[in-house]
Amino acid sequence: MGEKIHFLLTLQQYEQRLATIDLKEYAARLLCLQKSLQDLTEHLDQVHHDLLCEQQYIRTSEQELFRLEENLRQCLGQQASSKKAEAFQALGAKITHIREQIASCEENILQHLEIQEDKQKAFAGLAKETEDKKRKLQEEIAEQQKVFAECEQNILSLQEKIKTFRENIVDRELLQRYDHVKSKNIHFPWLTSVADHRCQGCHIRLSPEQDDFFRQNPEVQDYCEQCGRLLYVPASTMEDEEADEC
Repeated sequence: MGEKIHFLLTLQQYEQRLATIDLKEYAARLLCLQKSLQDLTEHLDQVHHDLLCEQQYIRTSEQELFRLEENLRQCLGQQASSKKAEAFQALGAKITHIREQIASCEENILQHLEIQEDKQKAFAGLAKETEDKKRKLQEEIAEQQKVFAECEQNILSLQEKIKTFRENIVDRELLQRYDHVKSKNIHFPWLTSVADHRCQGCHIRLSPEQDDFFRQNPEVQDYCEQCGRLLYVPASTMEDEEADEC
């Protein structure tokens, strides 16, 4: 096998390795992990916000209870000093209404204190569970970021090697034919050998005319008539055929 084919096969190996590195896949995985971490944090924040709202509601209700109790004390004082029957009765009705409001407010506060207790327990449990999940996600994110960085480095390294190999390939026409095969979106390999009278890319037997052509011109490269890949005859194949003829 000639040096030019060796160079081209090495170039093909690097380009194939470069084509298999999909940064989008790693980036998507990283974004998915980061989104999961964000969702966990936002969910915990929402539960905490609900708990704070519950606490604020209870404080507001307690302030309302204090106001009602103050109104009750004022009405009772007014009723005690009232000398007119009509005023006394009116204050009595008002006092009854205020006492009903106080009873309702106290009952409401008790209900929401129970709700607050349940939410506090739920938040405490969720906080611990979220912390464990966040820790695992952060470890996965760090590992994925490391893999992503390694892939980026591998891409840069392969791109540099490919650039160097392409610049050092002397047979520019052969390189153009190789690139022509790549441009047709043919599956790897784009450059492949002939063995046992078959293309080693599609494994279909060569036509008699092309088989004869390679037999007579083993140093020449040609396109496979079936799959379009660029074919070459390895030195080992030529040696085997010469041995068979002897």
